[in-house]
Amino acid sequence: MRLISSAITIFLIPPRKKPPNKPARKKQKKRGIDPQVTETISQILSYALKNQEDFIITYEINIEDGEREEIHVLTGKLITPCMLGTLKNRVELQESEGSRRHTMEWK
Repeated sequence: MRLISSAITIFLIPPRKKPPNKPARKKQKKRGIDPQVTETISQILSYALKNQEDFIITYEINIEDGEREEIHVLTGKLITPCMLGTLKNRVELQESEGSRRHTMEWK
């Protein structure tokens, strides 16, 4: 399987002048996810679950500007019981920073 990359096109649009009586709204930065990337990751996850393999998805960050450069999807027999315990503990320590862990029964 291969990941599909896509180019992003950015259009610069001049800001509109705000009406005199209405306060300016704060703009929220929206980051869309390419549907092809979502579909590919979904297929890789299905494959990993079917074969009872570990599935890890992470981002590689550009050190200079802090922007995400690449998505890495890893599958296989990757996580040992000791490593899983370490990861669970790390998530618990970082809950206040937004880290989350979801656990469910395997049937």
